[in-house]
Parts: sequence; C-alpha cells; structure tokens
Amino acid sequence: MFTMKLLKTLQACLLTTVLLLVGCEYEIALSEPMGLPIDNAVLGTWTKLDKHGEVGRNPDQISIYAFSQGQYLVVDIGSNPLYFRAYPILINGLDCVQMKLLVDADELRNPEENTQEKEKLYMVIQYAIEDGNLIVSSLNPELVSRDITSTEELLEAVNAHADDPDLFGAKETYIR
Repeated sequence: MFTMKLLKTLQACLLTTVLLLVGCEYEIALSEPMGLPIDNAVLGTWTKLDKHGEVGRNPDQISIYAFSQGQYLVVDIGSNPLYFRAYPILINGLDCVQMKLLVDADELRNPEENTQEKEKLYMVIQYAIEDGNLIVSSLNPELVSRDITSTEELLEAVNAHADDPDLFGAKETYIR
C-alpha cells in the first residue's frame, strides 16, 4: 500500500518528467511581466499532433484562457492537470511567453512535506499561428543551460544566442 509520502514523491517525479517533456525549465524567470497585451488568437483548447502530423491516441491537450489583459492561464489537460500563469515578453525583438507552473494546492496546505530541492518552475516559450495551427517551442537547453540560477545569467545566455536559429528547440504543433 502506498504511503502519502511515497505518493507525493511519485507525483513529484512525474511532474519533473512532464516538465522535461513540455519544455526547458528554470528556477528563475527570464523576465517580469512587461505589460504587453495577450494574443487572443491563441485562446481556446488545442490538441497536439504527433510526429506524423496526426492526432494520435490520447493526445496532449492544452487550454489557454485570458486571465487578465496581460496574462494567460494555461492548463495542460490530463488526468493530473498542470496550471501555468503566463505572460507575453519581448526579448531581443523576439515575441515570447514566460510561463510559471502554479503550485499544487496540496503543497500549499502541507509545505513541510515538500522537502525537494528548489523546483524549476519557469519556461520560456516562443509561438506562432501558422495556417490555423499553434506552433510552439521552448528554449534549447543545448544553448541555454537548465542549470542557470539567476535572471541576469539567463538573459545573458539568451542574448548570446539571439541570432542563432536554434535558440528555440524542436517545434510542436497543436490544432483546434
């Protein structure tokens, strides 16, 4: 029988695995909100296409909601949904979205049980709408290390590769 502590550890491992698959994550934000307006074209529910460009069995889905004039609520739908606060940022002329994983309600109620190292909760995403599809990619960890622990270092690493077409990694495609 699972103990609560073992179950929380398994959930934390699953969350870490999901974040590694979803995007390149960091302990710190690249930027604070810049007051930029959200893009209404991305609002709604999106279904991820597989490597063959088709909707496979049990496809990943995300829903994007307007949270305020300058922020989104992004929900990674699944049996254990993940919630993100996101806001548009502009870095070196690149339109991006800074995302922060919102803390699980159980962690808020029982903070003493959370003995993990500092979690990597932030992601930087670049997106485009092409032919009605949402194309997303995250910072390439081969160019911008996941081990960076200060906003200044993260911005410096992004600036160092601003002209590199590989600054953002593999693209994922979502349809409505």
